[in-house]
Amino acid sequence: MPIKSMFISHPKRNEERLKLGAGGCQLVAIAIFGAAFIAPLFNTTLNPPYTRLYGAAVVAAILEGVAMILLGFVPIPAPQPPAQEMPNG
Repeated sequence: MPIKSMFISHPKRNEERLKLGAGGCQLVAIAIFGAAFIAPLFNTTLNPPYTRLYGAAVVAAILEGVAMILLGFVPIPAPQPPAQEMPNG
């Protein structure tokens, strides 16, 4: 197999890369949300600093937006017409 063939871009490979990037963005957004909002509920009895919560919410929202943009580039296959059944007789 020539080395050049490894770098040819295939539509299916690009689709998987876009989905992988979107999933990574969503994973990081959930981790930021958990670290900022949920972890302080278990670690302290004091009120968490609201500026940190607002900042984490903004960053998580931006990452979710990036994930939605990446998923927007995934091609949607055209609907196939239903197969007609053959009559018996």
